[in-house]
Amino acid sequence: MINVLIVDDELEIRKGLHLKVDWQQLGFNIAAEAVHGEDALEKLTEQPIDVVITDMNMPVMDGIALLSQIQQQYPGIKSVVLTGYDDFVYTKAAIRHRAVEYLLKPVMPDELEQLLLQLKQTIMNERQERLVDQESSRKYERWFQEIRENFALHMLKGDLSPIIMSKAAPIQMKPWDEAAIQVATFGLQADKAHEAKQETEQFQLPFELIMRELAQQHAEQLFICKDSSYPHLLHLVCRDGSSTRLQMIESFKQQLKQVLGFELVLGISGEVCGFAQWHHAYMDALLQWSLHNSEAHQHTALHGHIGRLNDEMLIRLLQKDDLNPALQYIRTTFTEAKQLSHTELVRRIFEVLIALERLLQEQKASVVHTHSIWLNPEQVLKLTTVDKAIAYVERYLQESHKSMRQESNEDIFDEVLAYIGQNYVYEITLPSLAEKFNYNTSYFSELFKSKVGQSFVQYLSEIRMKHACHLLETTELGLSDIAELTGFSNASYFSSRFKKMFHISPSEYRNEKSKTQ
Repeated sequence: MINVLIVDDELEIRKGLHLKVDWQQLGFNIAAEAVHGEDALEKLTEQPIDVVITDMNMPVMDGIALLSQIQQQYPGIKSVVLTGYDDFVYTKAAIRHRAVEYLLKPVMPDELEQLLLQLKQTIMNERQERLVDQESSRKYERWFQEIRENFALHMLKGDLSPIIMSKAAPIQMKPWDEAAIQVATFGLQADKAHEAKQETEQFQLPFELIMRELAQQHAEQLFICKDSSYPHLLHLVCRDGSSTRLQMIESFKQQLKQVLGFELVLGISGEVCGFAQWHHAYMDALLQWSLHNSEAHQHTALHGHIGRLNDEMLIRLLQKDDLNPALQYIRTTFTEAKQLSHTELVRRIFEVLIALERLLQEQKASVVHTHSIWLNPEQVLKLTTVDKAIAYVERYLQESHKSMRQESNEDIFDEVLAYIGQNYVYEITLPSLAEKFNYNTSYFSELFKSKVGQSFVQYLSEIRMKHACHLLETTELGLSDIAELTGFSNASYFSSRFKKMFHISPSEYRNEKSKTQ
């Protein structure tokens, strides 16, 4: 329904307009009436109005002054002027203040109906355009936020590769590199192993939806990170003042308890600064979360712990056919950790398992073997000696090693294509991709073409162009922004590649699509 305000100092004129047409049938509602300009402005503050039909010659505030105020304060309102043949001065003023139409007195019913139908079409078109713009804006914001969350997850897992780090500035993450942050890990955790699956399945979706709704209220101060392998765990990366961070985290915990009906397990890290330190905070939060039933639960921040595990070295050792060097390295680092405390040994066990998961994700196999640990981490606390810890971890290493050897090139290429689909915004080259998946570059190039049916460069270009087309169709972003968000070095190169592929320029493509929508 379209709301109308009628403004005229003569009661007969106002009532007459009511009777000229069937307003409701035409889709209009006479929401209010006013006797002069000031009265009309007061009515405009009381409810939303789409159309103002006003006389020009009125006491207190005439139509000229009213139109001027409407133009300044309510530019979206459509103004219609009631005028007579002798009111040429008023007509010129109405034109100056952008009145959309005029009705000559006496108003004829057919003229009024025709005008209302024209206004209705214009207003409905504008409403539809606003809805499309709002939806495009929401999609872009959601997509941009997902990219930033993905970057933050890379930082938490210690992936500081040049390809990833090069995108910190374009996605506005550089200020976070200089900010003091804490990580808070929220998770669904069962008291008994057999309860874990049922509990996480039942509460996983509402848990995430509530967390994201709460996080939206503090979008400038925090990120939510989620590893798809462990949907029952959500990690908050929080900045701002220390007391503010802790208050915010505690508020989240209490609101989740109120809605879900039970208290979630929470682990909070110590404060760190710089992307290179985010992994330490991530491990602190995971460890605190896992130790919630132990004496170490009272230990909020971990200080004086041993240095970070050299997971790159461990991964290289795990890729060898002989696992003994990897096990020897793990034994050495477990021994160093145990000499400090049992808590440090537990931390090191988790670090080794995370490194193993990273290898499985990046190489060939699905992460299936360590799920029970994250759902019921108390079992790790029972590993009180290095020998017990080694025996525990070795079982997962053997299973994972066997799984990786059994995976086919077909499965590997599912991972390759998934990686490209998730990282096309970054700089990806054939040599870097071959190295990541442990292939010789020349062999990888031939294998890629045989599996995918086109060269790596062609495939990557098509993926980027697909997302570029989506942004051209659904957003008003400039070519420079689209180029940057789809992995092209600059707008000029993007435009030339686009024209070569589609035989029209990006601007022409956008115009054509806008006409068909």
